[in-house]
Amino acid sequence: MVGKLTGGPEVSARVGKGLFERRLAEIRKAGEGLPNAYDPAGPSGSATRFTLTQLLATALAGLEAPGELQAATRIISKLPADAFAGPAAAPGEAFVVPQAAPHPMAEISVSAIFPSQELFPHDSWPVVLSRELALAICGKGADMSQLDALIRGGEVGPVSCLAMANVFRLLNMLPVSRELAKEGLRQLKPEGFRKDASVVVSGEGLLGKMISALAAALRESSDDDIQAVASRLNPPEAALLLDSARMLKASPEKPLADAIAPALDSYWRAALHQGVGEALSNCVFGPE
Repeated sequence: MVGKLTGGPEVSARVGKGLFERRLAEIRKAGEGLPNAYDPAGPSGSATRFTLTQLLATALAGLEAPGELQAATRIISKLPADAFAGPAAAPGEAFVVPQAAPHPMAEISVSAIFPSQELFPHDSWPVVLSRELALAICGKGADMSQLDALIRGGEVGPVSCLAMANVFRLLNMLPVSRELAKEGLRQLKPEGFRKDASVVVSGEGLLGKMISALAAALRESSDDDIQAVASRLNPPEAALLLDSARMLKASPEKPLADAIAPALDSYWRAALHQGVGEALSNCVFGPE
């Protein structure tokens, strides 16, 4: 079939017989494994299971070799995605930004804290930071008492201190930024990094539940599948995956954080210690 666009060149196209039927058959085949109904019995439903596994598969799309991609898919398939649910609402009133009158920025900033409340344990540093950020965006003074409590309670490490220091530096709250960076330098050790990792290996919050489910999947996965996935990662991440899987299998009765603590320590020394230390020093001794 040949046609000509107005004022343009000729355009030709071929319409093959049965093309539509073949494409339709491909779509149907690809959809054979999709859930055909929402499952109310699960906290998140079968639709969430499909979405999560597809997102993880997409994230692993860099595993170009078919064998490696198949290994990643086998590990992902062991995730009990329907068991994932955000944390129960904390007791007490919901967090609000005090406003004399409704303000659009207040609504936007407060809505920004909801993902952190779902993803992380209640009153962990990401949640506290998001609250302080919401207050600052709305022109309210940051209530440092919660951050102070986290620091005094020994619940923050070098990475969390660096993240918070950078946020407060962007807000031009330099004294707060420096104090957080100084605390990060004091925590610049493997034990400090374990505190940072606790927000995702504690089993609390949506992200923690996902990591716990991945740990369970690694325990059940073959060494060959794990090695295939690790072969496509950068060396520090590959070592973290392999060490974590080995330790999880060796200590199935241990809580996740305890089982993989040595793997986290090694990853900290190999991949993070130097860079985080330099960044914290820049926050402390950088320009006014």
